[in-house]
Amino acid sequence: MPTKKFHGFFFSIKYPDDDEINPTQKAYINNWFNRMEAAILYDINYKNPETGYRKYLDTESFIRQFLIGEFIGNTDTYWSVYMYKRRNDDKFYFGPVWDCDLAFENDHRTYPINSNPEWIYASTGSYAYGVRNLVNRLFTDEGFVNQLKSIYAKYRDSGVIKEDVLLDVINNTAEQLEESQKLNFTRWKIMYSKVHENPVVHGSYKAEVDNVKKYVRERIVWMDKKLGYTPSYDPGTGNTNPGTESHLFKIQISSNNNFIHIESITQPVKIEVFSIDGKAVFSEMHYENSIDIKLPKGFYIIKLSDNKGHGKSVKCVL
Repeated sequence: MPTKKFHGFFFSIKYPDDDEINPTQKAYINNWFNRMEAAILYDINYKNPETGYRKYLDTESFIRQFLIGEFIGNTDTYWSVYMYKRRNDDKFYFGPVWDCDLAFENDHRTYPINSNPEWIYASTGSYAYGVRNLVNRLFTDEGFVNQLKSIYAKYRDSGVIKEDVLLDVINNTAEQLEESQKLNFTRWKIMYSKVHENPVVHGSYKAEVDNVKKYVRERIVWMDKKLGYTPSYDPGTGNTNPGTESHLFKIQISSNNNFIHIESITQPVKIEVFSIDGKAVFSEMHYENSIDIKLPKGFYIIKLSDNKGHGKSVKCVL
């Protein structure tokens, strides 16, 4: 059921089905979607973690979709987007990812992807009725950018995004499809022809697979550079180690006039403050560069945690 939004965007309601949805449900979905868009594009306080766009947009699932689309080079990332909203939950969640036929260097309009210094969404990707403006707005929020870098680093450090791991996935998938691809190209004689948006005819199944491998190798390097990724480092062994603390904890903490001041925050951090008797007096997930926490004079324990569960505690006196 195509629906035109108040600000000019289009979306389709996939569930409830056309023959089941009632006018009240349709109006509710349309209104809530407009709230999300307005909070991102038009709210002067859009960065506020409580009342801004984060009230309506689940940034973690959005960022995962963004990273997948950019990593695989999907021209249609913002042309074909699935999202959902749970009952009694203000936020829209993104996924599953789909419509990837033009990904992995399979579109002459984006080819060669890794020679383009810009994100695909901002340059050669589908404009999709102005969705680019929405994503551009999110990138003006330092907290969003820090969260994006943090989530990417999480998957790099944990080995999910790693050359040998992804090449194994490609090899295993290619092996599983070996017999099917023979039947496919026996039925449809297109191995030696350009189809749809193909930029290059590689001439064999193996050559097509090798092209995907080459793309993935280069894309990891590209993404690392684009997002300023540095592997976590274990000073005890000299090795990269996903279990070590990151640059998150090079933050500065000071206190003055009943304020605890925390600055140089480089990625999302959960800040918890406890009184000397163990009572929690402050708890917040913080995305900005700095924060001031007003508290009565006394002794406090400040606990800092990143989104991988790594943390440290610091004593502070006001």
